[in-house]
Amino acid sequence: MRSAILSVAGVILALWLGYEVIFGGSGSEGDGGAPGRVAAEVREIPLTQLESPSKVPGSSVGNEPSESMVGGAAAASGPGARPPTGLETRATSSGLAASGRGTGGAPANDMASGDLGSGAPERSRENGTDPASPGSPEPVLSERQVLILADCEKFVGAGRVSDALLVLSRLARQTVPGPARCHIRARLDAYVAEFVFSSRMPDAGFRRVVVERGDTLDGLCKSWKSEDDVLVAPGLVCRINGIADPRRLRAGDALKVPTTSPRIEVDKATHRLVFYLGDIAVKEYLVGLGKDGSTPEGSFVVKTKQIDPAWTWKGTTYPAGHSSNILGSRWMGFENRDDLFGYGIHGTTQPESVGTDASNGCVRMLKQDVEELFEWVPRGTVVTVR
Repeated sequence: MRSAILSVAGVILALWLGYEVIFGGSGSEGDGGAPGRVAAEVREIPLTQLESPSKVPGSSVGNEPSESMVGGAAAASGPGARPPTGLETRATSSGLAASGRGTGGAPANDMASGDLGSGAPERSRENGTDPASPGSPEPVLSERQVLILADCEKFVGAGRVSDALLVLSRLARQTVPGPARCHIRARLDAYVAEFVFSSRMPDAGFRRVVVERGDTLDGLCKSWKSEDDVLVAPGLVCRINGIADPRRLRAGDALKVPTTSPRIEVDKATHRLVFYLGDIAVKEYLVGLGKDGSTPEGSFVVKTKQIDPAWTWKGTTYPAGHSSNILGSRWMGFENRDDLFGYGIHGTTQPESVGTDASNGCVRMLKQDVEELFEWVPRGTVVTVR
């Protein structure tokens, strides 16, 4: 009798253990069987199936903003907390972001609202340059900014480089000057170096053009303007493709060429000039502006380009190299209008004035900066001053 009871008990025990193994039982973590199974499946959705950043698991877009300011790893904990991303882990370990609440208080709004996050105005560029100098405060990124940077990493990993470049360009444009913006701009600069100024082809914004016998770079640029309505400067093509001498193009060479015209934005509040390809903020420069707010605002068109320009002031013309010629080595003149005459972008013999309001209304640049920009800007480029 006893052996029969033990046999029945053994069968029941075996059935119960089998149920636990097969179905997971009630478990000790969570309330839905194997802990973390559903969450893992959601996190593993291929990014190629996503149509917008709001569909990215853990994306900053479409989520409710948090008022916490984080540096590196997310501060959230407890049930449902988002695990730190690779970006946050690296930011913390490298000391690129400081923990705690920033002085800005409110976080960034949703991308759909047009505000990607301003961060905290830790430092102004009114009388200095944007890059943080030794001893400057570490960047304090809002939680939304950290998430957006993580989204951009996901975009790049999924081959959606153009999305990452556009989102970072917009984020940099809308973030106030300071260490946080420097960190964002540094990330954008790294992507620009990797995907714009290299042979690598992003998913959008560029195309390949095969050089044919008899082609010249100047001739190709003219044809792209007339046939495709795209302004491209030969110097920019050389920079993108690493061409030292455009006269040595060979038939069969494949050139990486932008599919959108460049444009320039000048932000008077921050003394910042940004060179764009379409909506990608390729590079920015610190500039000098007109004293007493005399740099005119609005849209202008680059009409003339000169190397070693002469300067005419109050009826007197000073040749290049003259001690009274303050234009420096390059001049990109705006098309004259009835109400505005003689404005443009140029170099300067007074480099200490860059970053301040000291000119007669023109945009001043350092020698190496203006000479670089001069090669990238074709005539007809639109310049917006705001």
